[in-house]
Amino acid sequence: MLTIKGFNYEENKSVLCALACLIYEDEKSLFYIIKYLVDFFDFKPEIIITDFSLSLNKTLQYKNLFETNPKIIKCFFHFSQALQKKIANLKFNKKNKKIILY
Repeated sequence: MLTIKGFNYEENKSVLCALACLIYEDEKSLFYIIKYLVDFFDFKPEIIITDFSLSLNKTLQYKNLFETNPKIIKCFFHFSQALQKKIANLKFNKKNKKIILY
């Protein structure tokens, strides 16, 4: 599920811009969705707040995706969530005193 929200400064409210159900969250699919918003709805974000999805972050780095150069910010909540998952996957082998990644 891809959710794109905007912010209406006049009313001080968050506004839903797009909602897409994806089978695969790959760079190509994300590129086409964002490019559609840019081309047909004049989507020109100033700031983008994103999670730590590798495919989304690669897509946002494409040179010709936006006319403007939006500032990309990684969400701290999603960072801590990703870090928690990574730590949960670490196993400590007491015998060899090594950390094993799964």
